Amino acid sequence: MLSSHPSVSRLAADERASPEICDVLLGAGWYAGKTGALINKAINMRTQRGTKLLQVVTSHGAQIETYALGKAARFGDAAGLGVLLEHCTPQQINVSNALSMSAISYFDPIEKMNILLEKGADIDFIASTIIYDPDIIQAYTEHYTWGQINGTALHLAAEWGLEDAVKFLLAKDARTDIKDAGGKYAMERAEKAGHLGVRDLIWKAFEKEWKEN
Repeated sequence: MLSSHPSVSRLAADERASPEICDVLLGAGWYAGKTGALINKAINMRTQRGTKLLQVVTSHGAQIETYALGKAARFGDAAGLGVLLEHCTPQQINVSNALSMSAISYFDPIEKMNILLEKGADIDFIASTIIYDPDIIQAYTEHYTWGQINGTALHLAAEWGLEDAVKFLLAKDARTDIKDAGGKYAMERAEKAGHLGVRDLIWKAFEKEWKEN
């Protein structure tokens, strides 16, 4: 059977495998129900080819796991994330902590956050979870212990000192009066991390909210 032939499996796993080849193999039943490896590879590509591969995999009914959505938000590009979001509900988006991960991403952070909000992400969703993916845990090592994260996207962007992300979230009316699981506001997280400029930005927004309410 074509789909079970060892050489076919090796070809599909090869980084050089084209989306067209994967389309044929998936149509023949190759790796049915186990498309996570292809999705992971496509996310890491951050190219038009990777986006096409995600389109191929999702067209064959692949289930989008929350960890994959979070990883795409953190390490993928905006185009690839957009493909995955076409197959996700707002609830899945929130549970994956995709908005928080996009806020601290090195790749298209503003564009990805904008796409997520358009797809129904809750800008004030409080992430409180333990991340098991080793790549993501490594990315969080500087700020968190054992892959634990908590707080809104604004909390994370503030703690990482990401001024552009903070400005974007504030412009989208992210609340500044929300406390994380440890009882801290985003501005306090920024101050503790030494990002005083970011702290001041949030404080001004906090004052404005307080006066208006």
